[in-house]
Amino acid sequence: MKAVPRNGLVVLAAMPVIPAAATPFTPAAAPLALAAALLAATVALIDLLVSLGLRERVRATLPELVRLFRNREQELPITVTTGPAGPRRVRVGLVLPPDLLSTGDDTEIRLAPGQEAGVAGWSCFPRRRGSHGVGEVHWEIPSRMGLWGLRGATSSACEIRVYPNLSEERRGAAALFLNRGMFGLHRHRQVGRGKEFERLREYFPGDSYDEIHWKATARRGAPITK
Repeated sequence: MKAVPRNGLVVLAAMPVIPAAATPFTPAAAPLALAAALLAATVALIDLLVSLGLRERVRATLPELVRLFRNREQELPITVTTGPAGPRRVRVGLVLPPDLLSTGDDTEIRLAPGQEAGVAGWSCFPRRRGSHGVGEVHWEIPSRMGLWGLRGATSSACEIRVYPNLSEERRGAAALFLNRGMFGLHRHRQVGRGKEFERLREYFPGDSYDEIHWKATARRGAPITK
């Protein structure tokens, strides 16, 4: 568990310094400034000590199995439990594998009075198919007076399975068969001797006999070739 200063602690520490800096220094003012600094330090220490028990009530978990699709932005559900007298605000964060891109640094869950648990969605963008694991869920809660941020982590055994994006595969297959009749063969319109649209001309010496269009020859009374 780590304790980091928050904005409230910075303000508290600056309260005895600002008046002392704004007034001329006198020997009589030194004890007052020292007493104010000691009071601020005492308040900060008491706030930290009475808030240490809060971390035992926080638990942030992921499902054991999450199914996602490649190249599609989706959310991982993070469940946070604090108990009836626990903190009302919890910041959570995940360290994902390189193939699961995070779209944010952290997210915050706000619980209503009497609410013991809440769920937040962590956005991610899977880039590769396969099985990925998340070992810990990191969290931060404010102290009783808000002077400190208490940080911790909950162990997780979450398995994330990334499947192929069927919509992408379908579009790729459609584009493939739109331009190709068979694999390795291109579909082109036939020009010249065809079955439906034929081009006919008069017979020239040297044309092969198998090129003669016999029906057209009979209709026109002269040799016609295809």
